[in-house]
Amino acid sequence: MSHNFLIRKDLFSEIHFHEELSGYGHEDTLFGFELLMAGKRIEHIENPVLHGALATNAEFLRKTKSGIQNLVRILTLLNEDPEFINYVTPLRKYFTLRKSGIHWLLSAFAPLFIPIISWKLRNGWISLWLFNFLKLLQFSALYKGKKAPTKET
Repeated sequence: MSHNFLIRKDLFSEIHFHEELSGYGHEDTLFGFELLMAGKRIEHIENPVLHGALATNAEFLRKTKSGIQNLVRILTLLNEDPEFINYVTPLRKYFTLRKSGIHWLLSAFAPLFIPIISWKLRNGWISLWLFNFLKLLQFSALYKGKKAPTKET
């Protein structure tokens, strides 16, 4: 999370946030991944951020969907980079299912389950498993598995 971080100016000039990502979510995931791939050491310290105004469940779910949309953009930009897929838990789970050939079930059932699970989470069913499953379904519904165009095309 990039709420609170310190970075040298020269490093931030070299590796920075991508302007093409809009909306909420995962720009910091890509930033951290690029630091890792550049061999830069990331040191995490205990420095919690207190939120004065919490989002409603509905607002949080909207932000989550925006984050999933950005994750799809990033995966396309990186042309399904296996290291990025391994770096991000929901992607690792989705591509594990894809390798086994059953990922199509997620896409098939997404239109039915996304509204039901979203309703439950908006109305107070607090379940981390259900929330993670919702993100997996949303990713599956949005991601078409098309690779980014190459420079030749």
